[in-house]
Amino acid sequence: MKKIVVLAAMLFSIVVPVQSQAADQKALVVIDSYFDSRIAGTSIVCVPTINCSTSAKPATSISDNTNHGNAMVEVAKKQGASNIIALRSASTPTSDVNAGNFIEALTWVNNNSSTVGAVSFSRFFNGTKACSPSSINTVNYGGVTGADSKIKSLISELKNKGIPVFVSTGNTKGKPVNYPACILETNSVSVGGINKSGTVVSSFQVDSNTDYLASSSIYSYNSTLFGLIPNTTSAGTIAVAAQYISGNQLTKIVTVLP
Repeated sequence: MKKIVVLAAMLFSIVVPVQSQAADQKALVVIDSYFDSRIAGTSIVCVPTINCSTSAKPATSISDNTNHGNAMVEVAKKQGASNIIALRSASTPTSDVNAGNFIEALTWVNNNSSTVGAVSFSRFFNGTKACSPSSINTVNYGGVTGADSKIKSLISELKNKGIPVFVSTGNTKGKPVNYPACILETNSVSVGGINKSGTVVSSFQVDSNTDYLASSSIYSYNSTLFGLIPNTTSAGTIAVAAQYISGNQLTKIVTVLP
């Protein structure tokens, strides 16, 4: 079961129910649409169906599919992670990760689990029903229901191997937590803190099953590639995953490094 949002007085006695990884012991796998040569010194892996070009693209908005993954790797490095595998799983540089792509990525992680310590995925692909994937690229898995079952099975199998899958909850306050962060066995991450009355709050998507809130008090990144990476749940998720893989013990509120 995921932890329930509680009063601040209780927060710092609650520890993530998985052991932290020793720094550099195993890799942090970052799943995203595209990575390129701008993340120098980082291993880039593409799932088998992709032409793995690493040509650098213009550094425009980090929300652009050609830039988002590069920005996530930069945040991970700022948090102290050095052993990073950038796992590209979208079919083209400008397309987003869909359910089939995510299954391929998780399958790669599962097949290479002996070298992996954690996974971070700061994307989403919501379907028309609550906590279900979109139908894109699901035919080979039996449609939406089959793809959902396969994703949950892979996340569960990785969890049983001691590999947590950190996923962003979403950036729109008041909306349900995005898929796949809504899956109970993920380690879902929002961004927030504690208000003056001592209650955990979030300015983004959060529910009673949200595992972590990345502290928003010190938390926009000066980026060598993009100028500024804002404190969204995308950056919060990779920051928490990087803290974990670097050996830091995580509590409900995770203070990220400036």
